[in-house]
Amino acid sequence: MELRHIRYFIRAAEVLHFTHAAESLRISQPTLSTQIQQLEEELGLPLFNRIGHHVRLTEAGNVFLEYARRSVRELDIAMEEIADIKGLKSGTLRLAALLLFGQLPTWLANFNRNYPNIQIALKSGPSDQLEAELLAGNVDLALSIVPTSSAELVYENLFSDRVFFVVSKQHPLAEREEITVEELSTTPLAIVSNKTAARKLLDGIFAERQLKPKIVVEIDDLQAILKIAGGGKVGTILTGLAVRGQNHLRCIPISGVSIVLNFGIVWHKHAHLSPPARAFFEHARREYRNQPVP
Repeated sequence: MELRHIRYFIRAAEVLHFTHAAESLRISQPTLSTQIQQLEEELGLPLFNRIGHHVRLTEAGNVFLEYARRSVRELDIAMEEIADIKGLKSGTLRLAALLLFGQLPTWLANFNRNYPNIQIALKSGPSDQLEAELLAGNVDLALSIVPTSSAELVYENLFSDRVFFVVSKQHPLAEREEITVEELSTTPLAIVSNKTAARKLLDGIFAERQLKPKIVVEIDDLQAILKIAGGGKVGTILTGLAVRGQNHLRCIPISGVSIVLNFGIVWHKHAHLSPPARAFFEHARREYRNQPVP
């Protein structure tokens, strides 16, 4: 059994389309089919059900996929460990980050300057998606809201950040020193979806007061939310760090409540952190720890 057979199988299992998988692997579709057929012959069972142009994993394929991913990941870690021993500081960092980490590009640029040979594979999304990626072993580390919802995940708190009502300086409420939750419930808002931990916290605050927010845009895209808020007619609810550097926006405290989110670096408690992951862990501590609440 050759390593390339296993890697080809994993890619085909992820895409479930031999032609698309072959294109991403930069090989021909017949070559991919031949390699997988050889793997199936060696295992003595089919790994895919082939129905026309569509393929699905068999029961054996699902079982093999789990162990194949684990084996390839362990081999990758071994190669990274060897490279680390040589002082090369190379490999791949598989990172997931919450959309609210507005300064992430700057932080990653600093990491790249220190470790130019480490490739960064970045995923972003809401907190529940980041936790799912960690639990599935698809990423090494996540920058997310803590504590987590799974006992399988552990974290280190990095900093806390206060939540504000954010509007353009041209918004009718821009000159307010503070705003009540009751007033927020009648103000058009563009905010993240209810899949996020931050949104669930906000929904809880409104629910306690038997209020329903006036949400006109719901989108998990920080830059889009900032652009909408910058238009002048719609407000949003974000952390101070998420809007840092956006001089056309104003952060207004929400009276009667103190909403502070804790952000941290999260990993699977049974995971072996690769050298790139460990390097980023230390980098994160230097970059984020003890950040002041705006």
